[in-house]
Amino acid sequence: MSAKRREISQLPTDIRGLINDATRAAAVNIMNDLAEAGPEWSGEFQDSWIAVPVGRGASGSTGGGYPYTLSDVPRLSISIKETARVKKFEIVNTQPYAEYALDLKKVSLKVLEIQQVMLLRLALALLLDVVAMSLGTETLEAQHLWTGIPPI
Repeated sequence: MSAKRREISQLPTDIRGLINDATRAAAVNIMNDLAEAGPEWSGEFQDSWIAVPVGRGASGSTGGGYPYTLSDVPRLSISIKETARVKKFEIVNTQPYAEYALDLKKVSLKVLEIQQVMLLRLALALLLDVVAMSLGTETLEAQHLWTGIPPI
């Protein structure tokens, strides 16, 4: 004989509260794991994870920054009506470039764009050669001096 499956809305209020707390704690752990695994050059992407309640008519999300805590995840209602409607979170990154950073959307460079980048690099290298000659330094030193990055 199999046990009957009970909807969360049929559980006692204290059990619904515990499930809510566990769900929020899991969201915090996931958000921290995503922040640690994702790009973090400036910290802006890392600090842009949010948990959004999912369900018909659901609203509310909170922000925060890495490392995330329970206060960064909204509390779901434990009323019977709301529990039946909103049961989970969607964790998203709010940065406009998130789809690219997460490799959900591919960046396609056209051949023309690549050629333009190559021409710009060549022009910069020639300019740096002229600067290097006027300073009396070697080209590689001038490139590093003016750009702050090692030569290509």
